[in-house]
Amino acid sequence: MRGPSLILTLLGGLCLGVSFAGVIASTLGAIVLGIVGGWLLCTGLLLHHRMVGAFATSVFGMGISLYLARQHLNALHGGESICNIDATFDCDLVNTSAWSELFGVPTALLAFGFYAGVTAIAYLGWNGGEKYKAAPRLIWVAGWFATLFSTAMAVYSFQLGAWCLFCISLYVVALTLLSAGWVMRQHSEDTWEHGTFGALVGNNRDGSMVSGVVAGLLCLVAGMVFYDGKANENSAALAAGDPTALAGIYEAITGEIVLDGTEATYGDQSAPYMLVEWADFECPYCGKASADLKNMIDSNPHIQLRFKHYPLSAVCNEYIDGERHADACGAARAAECAGEQGLFWDLSSKMFKNQSYLSATDIEFMAKQVGLEMESLSECIAAERSLRAVRDDVVHAKRADVHGTPALFLKGTHGETWVKVRPESGKITALVSAHQSGVALPDPKPAEPHAH
Repeated sequence: MRGPSLILTLLGGLCLGVSFAGVIASTLGAIVLGIVGGWLLCTGLLLHHRMVGAFATSVFGMGISLYLARQHLNALHGGESICNIDATFDCDLVNTSAWSELFGVPTALLAFGFYAGVTAIAYLGWNGGEKYKAAPRLIWVAGWFATLFSTAMAVYSFQLGAWCLFCISLYVVALTLLSAGWVMRQHSEDTWEHGTFGALVGNNRDGSMVSGVVAGLLCLVAGMVFYDGKANENSAALAAGDPTALAGIYEAITGEIVLDGTEATYGDQSAPYMLVEWADFECPYCGKASADLKNMIDSNPHIQLRFKHYPLSAVCNEYIDGERHADACGAARAAECAGEQGLFWDLSSKMFKNQSYLSATDIEFMAKQVGLEMESLSECIAAERSLRAVRDDVVHAKRADVHGTPALFLKGTHGETWVKVRPESGKITALVSAHQSGVALPDPKPAEPHAH
């Protein structure tokens, strides 16, 4: 093994060892060191033998994807990832967001199957020598696909206002595979007919592509069987009112909930169970949760929902750096003003459904659609009172220790004590139903503080 490759490989192994050994007290530092160590190890192997490095890189991708798939399930049932660092680096927020599943399949499981296929192709190219000439080309194509998908997911994370460190490491894996595939193609004897994408991936008489597809599908199916089994176990436990399963839905709060009576309320204001939500009109997961929560209230008249604002923009939120969601403050002020005319929920539903179109002109168009009186609306939006109302909610969010959106808190299952819950209507319904049926709910577990 040549000098640079040996140094990088040993350095990567050392970083991984230190990360896993728990020598570093900082969670963020340990995770970053582990990710960097994995990348250095893969890069060192790439310099030594490109196909071996591609194999190691895809195995690295499999491991990260498998962790994310498992954590996706755990997070949906009250577990917490080790990389929930703060409001910016919140793996569970990203890993349970709208794009965490595609067609009902966890995105991380799809990535696991994909990298399993790439691993199989790289293994054949490594051990099969000249027999598998198409392997470098296929790794290059896979790298392109993974990089494009990673770019789309990075854009989504930016819109969400939160990042997952393990997801970022998969972005690096994709770029590494793309680079390795490109270099290997330059030194490969494999030839392919330039033109269509079909010609690029279709000339694979050596069987490497078929092997990769079969390996990827087998791993995906195995992962889905395991995932569905665990999900069904958790669902059955919740339906049966198992206190241990129910305890995973909620946790103790680290702040205090302040209500000033100005909150928009959906449902019966005298309902015994009160749910308070802090949300941002440009937050994709808030948009998804909004419809689910309203449907839940419609089906459960003993629950009421109260809405408070937490726009991820420094324009009206002093606790946010920059303008992650540039139109969120304007949308919040418009919703407050719609509330003055009794149409808060009508306009808010429209804005959540059209989150990419929240400019002043767009909001004016939606306001006319729901029947708002426009002159009064415009006067209110420009007035200081609408901005003050949003900023008051932001201050209340700080007192409740809200780090991101959506943030939901429930009162009624533990007397006057508030608990923090995840924005999933099915689990909130199961918790309330269990309490109504007399299940003795455990005390809320202490909230895990965000590491810094």
